Amino acid sequence: MEAKEFRSPALPHRAPLAVAAVLVSLGSFASLLAQFDAASPRQWLQPTPEVMAQVSRCESSRDRAARDTCVRQVVAARLERLERLEHQLGEDRLASR
Repeated sequence: MEAKEFRSPALPHRAPLAVAAVLVSLGSFASLLAQFDAASPRQWLQPTPEVMAQVSRCESSRDRAARDTCVRQVVAARLERLERLEHQLGEDRLASR
């Protein structure tokens, strides 16, 4: 049996293939990012004036640990409020059926 030699395509043929591979990779990556964006379309802590006022009160503290704790409490309180609202919305939808 004779050994056959594999010849790679010449450079003019490889360049378009490389460009196509890069484009397919970028398209796949963009699709993946779009799926993640669609899964969580909203920011749960919008920078509303109320939130900004609460955080600015936290930032007035000189102690970094106290500042961080205060900001965590603000975020936790807002998250808890949103969870309650979502729960109420779910109950309202069930009651309306």
